[in-house]
Amino acid sequence: PRYFVLEKRKLRYYADDSLSNYLGDLIIDDTLQLYDVPEEVEGMKHLFYLIGKNSSGHDEIMFLSASADRDKQDWIEAIADSAHDGFKQIFQ
Repeated sequence: PRYFVLEKRKLRYYADDSLSNYLGDLIIDDTLQLYDVPEEVEGMKHLFYLIGKNSSGHDEIMFLSASADRDKQDWIEAIADSAHDGFKQIFQ
């Protein structure tokens, strides 16, 4: 497991819940790609993934599994809002 903190325009991740062992981050900007995975994959539920760049400028893909579907939706919405400077996107 990894522990994530969304700070302004970065998604930082850590090895444990004390947040003392920093592992890296992903830049949240308009180039970030965010995908919902609606079905279970290899026994994992509540999946979504991100494609973007880390602080070093390298491409990175993150596959994330939330603890519940509502948590997944909250994370997706928070990341999308962060990518658009707090403006909610409206899909029609």
